[in-house]
Amino acid sequence: MALVSQTYAGAFLNASELAPLGQKRTAIIHAAVEEVIGQERKPAIVLDLVAASGRPWPKRVVLNKGNASELADAYGDDTDHWVGRQIYIWSDKVMFQGRLVPGIKVSGGPAPTASAAPPPLDPTSLLTGPMVGGPGAPTMPPTRAPGGAALGGPDGDDEIPF
Repeated sequence: MALVSQTYAGAFLNASELAPLGQKRTAIIHAAVEEVIGQERKPAIVLDLVAASGRPWPKRVVLNKGNASELADAYGDDTDHWVGRQIYIWSDKVMFQGRLVPGIKVSGGPAPTASAAPPPLDPTSLLTGPMVGGPGAPTMPPTRAPGGAALGGPDGDDEIPF
């Protein structure tokens, strides 16, 4: 039996794969690069993400201008400085062509504390070494967002939804 959703699945994450709406998940930015995307051949920032455990997300995330600006506000304009940083990612209603539709939203992760957070990962180390363990490796994110809202699944996990 063939499933249309799997046959025509793309390489990029879409909002329906982050169901239910509003449920925030945490991820670590593994890479942030500019690529030419879509039929209009416009440049966009594309993220490769990993779970806190180091497991890669199976799909990449294309940032719209609003999401790219959100991460630039949190981590700076240079996307090389985003590598190793934690983000929240979720689906929510967004305005597109005059209609409310599900869309992907991102924001910077919690502000690191001096004692708890490792320094951002060196982008070159991600190309050669293991993704978990060792100095600078991602640590488990908190299970609560600022203000106490639960993150991830019912128990605050960071499981990739697809």
